[in-house]
Amino acid sequence: SPGDLLELLRTPLGRTQIRLGIEYRAFPLFAAAARLARRRRASTTRFVAVVGSFGKTTTSHAVRAAVGLDPAAHVGTNSWTPIAKRILATRATDRHAVIEAGIDGPGQMRRYAALIRPDVTVVTTVGSEHHRSLGTLERTRDEKAHMVRVLAPDGLAVLNGDDPNVLWMRTQTRARVVTYGLGATNDVVGTNVRLDWPHGMQLDVTAGDVTRTVRAPLLGDKMAYPLLAAFA
Repeated sequence: SPGDLLELLRTPLGRTQIRLGIEYRAFPLFAAAARLARRRRASTTRFVAVVGSFGKTTTSHAVRAAVGLDPAAHVGTNSWTPIAKRILATRATDRHAVIEAGIDGPGQMRRYAALIRPDVTVVTTVGSEHHRSLGTLERTRDEKAHMVRVLAPDGLAVLNGDDPNVLWMRTQTRARVVTYGLGATNDVVGTNVRLDWPHGMQLDVTAGDVTRTVRAPLLGDKMAYPLLAAFA
């Protein structure tokens, strides 16, 4: 009602709610512009999509650092109009664009995948946080797998090989697959995770016959996964 609108306009949080509501309803317009921009950037920019139930934002920071972007610049919402705006913000001179995509219901990831059209998809985990909207882990993984299915044959799927529901996605793509994790069967393996106080932690990262020791301002085995995804 007009009265409710006036009440919202009186507070910063209320004004933010109004802005987000307008952005959400304007998604079709932003999406159309983003699709055009994505086609124009197809030959100059490599788009990396980061999806998964947990760890997306930390992984996006790490991936941005790995491809030479400012990791601290990744902030904000990871759905609907903000995704389109990130595509629109990509410049022709950008070699890479890293876009995080989150869902809260069925059918969304397919739309985001068609919009981003990633060259690389990084998948972190498949968890139970979507049970209220998607019901089961199998439905959740199927929804998130749309970002992997859209990859071209010359694309790259970077999958958490320690999560069986993520590893299942290797059956859903024609693209090259690289796995990462703490398990020895992965292509990029993390071992000997240890505390490096007060700096964070260290771990050994092995890819093929090369092993390097990595220091990061993170703590714990779970935080090794964003780093391994970035290396992969």
